[in-house]
Amino acid sequence: MTLQPVIAIFASVGLTLMFFTNKYRILYRFKKPNFHSSAVNNMLSFILKIAIVNFAIGQLYFINFQAYSIQFNLITNWITLGLAVIFALFPFRIFKRFYKQNRVISMDYN
Repeated sequence: MTLQPVIAIFASVGLTLMFFTNKYRILYRFKKPNFHSSAVNNMLSFILKIAIVNFAIGQLYFINFQAYSIQFNLITNWITLGLAVIFALFPFRIFKRFYKQNRVISMDYN
């Protein structure tokens, strides 16, 4: 006797149990997360912007200053570092006033 029919039965029973378990957890156990201030969002945005600069500095150091690179990579890495610094320091909120987004009434979460 082969194991193929038994494996199909176990898989279907396991997937059914997993479906009902996840459905129970979603309906009865999970709840709306606690409200946090915007300071968390601002700090994470700052960390992500600085991470881009750190990546560009690491790329510049490990590729170019380890004495096994060509001149084209050096120019490209300096441009990448410059763009990363501009992206991290320039307040892109200035462009928000030029972009108007139409709000849909049904998408209100209050």
